[in-house]
Amino acid sequence: MAHSAKLVIALLHIFAWSFLGILEMSNGTETVIYCLRSIKESLEDPYNYLKYSWNFSNNREGFICEFVGVECWHSDESKVLNIRLSDMGLKGHFPREIEN
Repeated sequence: MAHSAKLVIALLHIFAWSFLGILEMSNGTETVIYCLRSIKESLEDPYNYLKYSWNFSNNREGFICEFVGVECWHSDESKVLNIRLSDMGLKGHFPREIEN
C-alpha cells in the first residue's frame, strides 16, 4: 500500500510539472505574439510586407515563424531567434514596452 501511494504521488508530481511546462510554453507564445502584434501596429508598412505576412488568425504552433523577417529556433516552435525588418521601407518606432 505504501508503495502504491508513493507511485501515485510521483505520478502527480510528473503530471504537475508537465502541466506547468505546458502553461509556461503557452504564456511564452502569447507574449511573443503580443510583442509581434505591437511591433506591427506601431510601424507604417507602405509596401505591405507585414500586412499580408503577419497574419495572427492562425493558431498553429510555429505559425509566427512564417512571418516575413521573423527567424525562429525551429520552424515548429514559436521561439523567435531574430527579427530582421531592414530594407522593407518600414517607418516608426519600436513599442517602448518591448525595447528591453
